[in-house]
Amino acid sequence: MVLKGHWDVAKVAYSLTTQICELVSRLITELDDESFGLIQLRNDLIHRRIPEEVRRDIIRFALKTGEHIADIFLCEGSSDPLKLIQSLKIKVREESQGYRFGSVYFFSEYVGRPPTIVIYSRSMEELATIIDEHGLSTLLGIRDPTPVFLAHEMFHHLEKTKIGDVGGIFRVRTFRLGSLKITSGIHTLSDVAAYHFAKKLLILHFPPALLPYLILMKHEGKEITEEILAWINEQK
Repeated sequence: MVLKGHWDVAKVAYSLTTQICELVSRLITELDDESFGLIQLRNDLIHRRIPEEVRRDIIRFALKTGEHIADIFLCEGSSDPLKLIQSLKIKVREESQGYRFGSVYFFSEYVGRPPTIVIYSRSMEELATIIDEHGLSTLLGIRDPTPVFLAHEMFHHLEKTKIGDVGGIFRVRTFRLGSLKITSGIHTLSDVAAYHFAKKLLILHFPPALLPYLILMKHEGKEITEEILAWINEQK
């Protein structure tokens, strides 16, 4: 026997699962890495100050940087981010608190002194649950998102210690008063490179920057769905 109220809940859950699967499938098949990088760039605080004619070029640069660094480790036969992190003498610390501030989720971060990667375990758990409950493991090829974020933060460590800040290579003027000019790097480029590093290192078949959006898809429903469909249509 199924109570009507329970059946309504089941229908809503099934509809949401189908919707998320379809959205993720479309994002993977219809957006390439460059297009997804441009979407990430939109979220940068100084996005509007970046000349439109250079946006694709700087995204390509960030992608190539992430891929090149991943290739170095792959050529050495290393692809396990946890083993690589240990070899680089980086500590890993899990935090169960402070993973969310309002509607903003924190997944991981890199702390330089001492070199430490912080993984927000509750965000990882929620992502893993979404992947499992919505049948995304086959589509994405992963069940646990933690290695993706370990690799992502490992790249930020390499920025600090070996290759330099990818986001600081291109600078945009943010303020001018007479001869005084203030410029800023483009922080998002570091994240574009870091996510692409993770993709190539782990041999993933989807843009890892998609993962945080899974939580938005679950909690914001129609609003984020319309936004994602608009992204897809703009890139065609």
